[in-house]
Amino acid sequence: MLDRFLTLITGLPVYHLKHKELPPAILAFTIKGVKYYYWDNFDAYPSSRLGSVLDAEMDIQNRADRDFLISYNQKLKESFVIKLSEKGQASTINLSEIANMIIDAEDRFKNVIWTDLLYNFGAYALFSEFEDPYIIDPVYTKKKKELFKKKVDPQIFFSVPIISDFLPQWLNIQENLQTYIDRADLANYESLVCLDTSLSKDLRDSKEMQNLLSLKAELRLSLIQRGLISDNIMNI
Repeated sequence: MLDRFLTLITGLPVYHLKHKELPPAILAFTIKGVKYYYWDNFDAYPSSRLGSVLDAEMDIQNRADRDFLISYNQKLKESFVIKLSEKGQASTINLSEIANMIIDAEDRFKNVIWTDLLYNFGAYALFSEFEDPYIIDPVYTKKKKELFKKKVDPQIFFSVPIISDFLPQWLNIQENLQTYIDRADLANYESLVCLDTSLSKDLRDSKEMQNLLSLKAELRLSLIQRGLISDNIMNI
């Protein structure tokens, strides 16, 4: 509360008031009068935040976050079913399911970056004028991610250099950003539908898969609202 009060009185962000050793940050955008900053050099971030920023960057490079990779690998293992017979041990492999997962993985790496990963990165890399960049609060970071999704014009958010650096060079943010976002979200949803098929109870009940199913439901509603999928199709 004191930090916020001092920022309101002085007009200076918390990081400047409390940590004189940090270099000047760059203004990204403003939401309801609150300024959000970033550094364009990862070396400028405090080590307590840098780890989370780099983890989020790695998710972008992998085209998938930790929850997806853990669930994907577990389902792939479950596709290899070992059965015992009187004559010995025999392996039964679900080739169709494995083929679908491999095709999905190839599409993910060849095509667009999931926008959810970019928002997640932004939630760690960007900090408000009232936020101490040395402190990472997971609950607040999640709320900040949702705030960016709902309150920041996509053209403004994806134009922030530390975010736009991940986008393909051919993308014209002013002309075809929404088409790119639609394509990315649809690809993400289809990938989650592929993953959410014939799951074991243990995998479905895992924390990682529950997070993904929540994201899948959120994406489905958003895609229906944008007219990209029909609300009459089965909720799979």
